[in-house]
Amino acid sequence: MTDAAASPAPRTAKSRYREAPKQKGPPIVLWIVVGAILVVAAIWFFVVKADGNVRHRFPIAWPTARAGGEAVSVRHAVKAGDAFESTAKVRTGVVMGADHDPMKGMSFLATVRWTQTVAAAEGGALRSAIVTKLDECTGTLPILGYVKSGLMASRALTFELQRDATGRPVPGTGRVTPGLEDQRASLDYCLSGLSDLTTSYLPPREVRVGDVWELSEAASLGGLVEMMRFLATVNKAPEGFPKGELQGRLGAEALETKAGEPCVRLKLALQALCEGDVVAPARPGWISALAKVEGNVWVSTATGVVWALETVAEGRATYDKGQAKEERRVRQFVEVTTKRVDPPADDDGK
Repeated sequence: MTDAAASPAPRTAKSRYREAPKQKGPPIVLWIVVGAILVVAAIWFFVVKADGNVRHRFPIAWPTARAGGEAVSVRHAVKAGDAFESTAKVRTGVVMGADHDPMKGMSFLATVRWTQTVAAAEGGALRSAIVTKLDECTGTLPILGYVKSGLMASRALTFELQRDATGRPVPGTGRVTPGLEDQRASLDYCLSGLSDLTTSYLPPREVRVGDVWELSEAASLGGLVEMMRFLATVNKAPEGFPKGELQGRLGAEALETKAGEPCVRLKLALQALCEGDVVAPARPGWISALAKVEGNVWVSTATGVVWALETVAEGRATYDKGQAKEERRVRQFVEVTTKRVDPPADDDGK
């Protein structure tokens, strides 16, 4: 008698529903990004928010370099007896508070004119004398008297620049005529700190369209930091305030004609910041005064003379004295045009 065949083991019925796949956690990259955001937020809170101090910042469009541009040929073709007259039209507005249009506040309108005359110098070289004149100065801003005192003094604010025999400026020779240096600050308020009237804004080397360079390579920068500090505090003395910093860049954008003159168009951007603790002898507290200037400069490729300039400056300042907080906003428009003129009748070439 044989044993009965063993019954097969019963099969487990397959479900018609598949098991849901196990859900994976967020990718590790996402966690890294989230962590970075949290770190930045924490730094902002503890460094900026936690101490309660205001820190003003502006977005700014710095010139960007690009390769492959054509060479910019500037001939500096000037000779003894040449004269150029530049006229700057200035519109400025300052308002107390952070939420108002500066151009609807206190006003400052000015027209500044300067004449550059080229004369012969020793050894066959040339030199330029640049004499300023204030044609108009009106408005309600308290700095009017300060501007007039510097630009309507008994001696006109004058700059000088040495040139070689070909007319090319000698690097490092542009300056205010000795004895008149203190008057230059008045011009800073009219030109957003761009008060070096001897500069072409080009560096002392060949450039190409697309090149970018530091503003300090091409010009002796004016007192924009001190301007913003003064507007924020209405205190002429800088003692006790942070020193501040100024940075600027220029870039050659294109070769084009401006007002009938072949020119190279330069992009200009600069930023001035005065920020930090204020100590005695000033009233102790905290200051954040920020200004930016953006615009274009057109330089004649025939003469190297600035043929036009158009800039817009924006400024914002907070001076926190503990029990009192002063806030100001400023905006300034500057437009400069240049033309050839006859040399002044009293120019004796010396």
